[in-house]
Amino acid sequence: MDAAWEAVAIAGWAVLVLNLLVTLRLVRWLRSYHEADQLGHRREEIAELSIGEPAPSFQTRDLNGEIVRSADLPAREMAFVFVSPHCAMCRRELPELVALAALASKSADAEIVLVSSSGAGETQSWLASIEQDAKVNVPLRVLAARMSTSEFQITYNPRGLTPYFCHVDKNGIVTARGGLHTPAWAGIVRKWNPAAAPARNLQRYR
Repeated sequence: MDAAWEAVAIAGWAVLVLNLLVTLRLVRWLRSYHEADQLGHRREEIAELSIGEPAPSFQTRDLNGEIVRSADLPAREMAFVFVSPHCAMCRRELPELVALAALASKSADAEIVLVSSSGAGETQSWLASIEQDAKVNVPLRVLAARMSTSEFQITYNPRGLTPYFCHVDKNGIVTARGGLHTPAWAGIVRKWNPAAAPARNLQRYR
């Protein structure tokens, strides 16, 4: 009888602990949902960055989990390209972004920085799959800025669009921003790759 009651007590404690874990998980989920909902409302109110104005400072993390501040980045021309592992267009564009980044570095000492809307682990897996499928190395600087929690994302890409870019000159001034299929991005492409056929680029990014 004592053994039976002991088994019942153990089972009861197990159920209690399980319920507690489920409750904690539910609380965390509700908190995350509430934070994401608040950010969503803020996105509707925040305008895109103003052309000709200094780019705001930011703080995020790289794929190693290290904190990266805007002040830590080199003082050079940069295009922050916002991507997502869940964006099919981003996947298709990445090999061309890698090729363009090499031209940008050579012709203008400029850099393309990828900003992922997902965490480091998911982003690393996504890049690895692209490297394997497209047979291309991705040597770009990559920052992880979760769409649901990152102030960097909400400031630089308030609508949460992907692929989306923000171009900043070597003096830290925002000179262009928008989608990768826009004349603004086509202008950046032609600047870094003067040998590109203008008609083809304009048609592709219009």
